[in-house]
Amino acid sequence: MSSGNFLPTDGVNSDQLTALVTELEEILRQLLNGQRSLHTQLERKQQALRKADIQAVAAICQQEQALIRRIGQLESQRQELNSRMTQMVDPAAKQPWTVNDLAQLLDESDQKRLLVLAAELREALNTNRTQSSILHKAAEALARHMSGIAQTVHMAMSRARVYGAKGTIASGAQLDFTVDLQT
Repeated sequence: MSSGNFLPTDGVNSDQLTALVTELEEILRQLLNGQRSLHTQLERKQQALRKADIQAVAAICQQEQALIRRIGQLESQRQELNSRMTQMVDPAAKQPWTVNDLAQLLDESDQKRLLVLAAELREALNTNRTQSSILHKAAEALARHMSGIAQTVHMAMSRARVYGAKGTIASGAQLDFTVDLQT
């Protein structure tokens, strides 16, 4: 956690800023852990898609959604905290400072720690964004493939000839069928 060693800034309560920086570091750590957990879920989803295990994909998606909601809550907290810190150091600011900007107020060791956390979080976020995009395309391809299989089976079954009660091919007869794609 931050020791709160700030570079001199006029009119800034360093104790309050220290508490906010400590809170910011904790939120960034939680966000990073959330992104790492999400990455694990994305890897599990990739394996389930490779196996075409639709039930596993659905279960993983539910777990992902819970993680994404939690990450969203933490991100809202981080943004609110950035706004409060910005108002403390620059009341005239038109928009909140970034974590990198706020880190410039800290001494070198605290600054480095905060910047490393922010960089790791950005990297994890970008990795997950890329992985999620790839998985989205893979899921769409699997869905198209499964749809194609269903259409092929339907076409084959709709052309089937059905014999009527007199032992001749019944014209206009329809063969009802279903296909279970889950087993």
